[in-house]
Amino acid sequence: MNPSYTEKLYLMPGMNTYFFEPILKKKYDRNYFDLLNSDNIYLCPQTLYKLHPDMDAIFLEILELDPSAKLVLIEGAEMKWTETFSERLSGAMERRNKQHLDRVVVVKRLNTDEFLSLCRIANVILDPFPVSPQIFWKHQ
Repeated sequence: MNPSYTEKLYLMPGMNTYFFEPILKKKYDRNYFDLLNSDNIYLCPQTLYKLHPDMDAIFLEILELDPSAKLVLIEGAEMKWTETFSERLSGAMERRNKQHLDRVVVVKRLNTDEFLSLCRIANVILDPFPVSPQIFWKHQ
């Protein structure tokens, strides 16, 4: 019993949220997203305007260290979000004298089956900081 609490404290063994395994009506493969089997897919499924500029350095480091890397992002609900992020990332590449835009893939807005399929085919799902959805860490 913890003296800070008047009720008995029950320590959960893990996350206290349960996620049901989603049932996909249709599964999409890498070809659907114009990705090759040889690509190492680094998916960052966060809303683009929430991506902190500090993440740009992480993205560039991945692209520099892994020649098979494809950074996959989902376009913003507003085209301006996508344009602003793309300009920022391009500027970060220019400052480092690196050009990896050909390995940055921005896919269209996705329905649920497309989104979950993209998550399933990703080699790595990047959980950005400081804004993090924290739901992608459920073991599949």
